[in-house]
Amino acid sequence: MRYNNINKMFQDFVNSGLHHQVSAQFTKTQMDVNVLKLDDAYIYEIALPGLSKNDISMKMEEKHLVVKVEKEGAEDSKILKKEFDYMNAVRRIPIPANADASSIKAAYKNGILSVSMSQLKKIENAKGSIEIK
Repeated sequence: MRYNNINKMFQDFVNSGLHHQVSAQFTKTQMDVNVLKLDDAYIYEIALPGLSKNDISMKMEEKHLVVKVEKEGAEDSKILKKEFDYMNAVRRIPIPANADASSIKAAYKNGILSVSMSQLKKIENAKGSIEIK
């Protein structure tokens, strides 16, 4: 009997459409990052699907790579059903002390932002914008 009541409550919840509203409140806003260490370089792969290069900005700040995403979604008044949302987020990624700040290169392709830098000298509080190709 208890099983039937719980099952009915779950089905009512799913059929009501409320689960979409509840899940939207817990939308992930953290960027996933893979860090690879090669013999002479570091490579960061940052998952940013569904964005264009213009939605992403990146800079060096106090021994951190700072990645910022700003993407506008459709106006809420025009949305009939919403199961995902675009994120506006910032991620500060620490840079190893032996990374060469002047060698940073970035490219965005197929939803992945790839950032590479050589392992040479320490970052001395490097600052400035980084072009994404």
